[in-house]
Amino acid sequence: MAGIIPTRTLAKLYEEQQFYFEAYIIYKILYASKPSEYIKHKIMDVGEKIFNNMKLNETTKKIFSRKEIIEFSILPKKEYNLYQKIASELEDSSSKKEFSMENKEKEIFGELKEISGEELFEIIKSNFPDKKPEDIKLAEIYEVIKKR
Repeated sequence: MAGIIPTRTLAKLYEEQQFYFEAYIIYKILYASKPSEYIKHKIMDVGEKIFNNMKLNETTKKIFSRKEIIEFSILPKKEYNLYQKIASELEDSSSKKEFSMENKEKEIFGELKEISGEELFEIIKSNFPDKKPEDIKLAEIYEVIKKR
């Protein structure tokens, strides 16, 4: 999982494929970096899916209610180990500077701030003469600017 950038889209894909631990961890990473009600709801929703599909031993079921199991995030050892492994890999890859979307955005917009609107218009006109403005991606403009 090295090099994975945690995004809402990736979390949704994991959830659709029933990889609930992966989706849950990505939502938690996203919430930690930028809290929102939507992400908070998704954390609870995916968490319920994890605990509703989990097979617990009889002792655990006798000691804890279903609500307590969810509230305290009680996992069987196998699932706990899987959760820890996925969390570690995702958090490691998302914290590295080269995979940080925020740093990439700052880099891109920092360079664009140094260019006037007129200059940007000329760059677009001269480098993308056959494209409609709405078809030009910011990444394409950025690549042209980097080469200047």
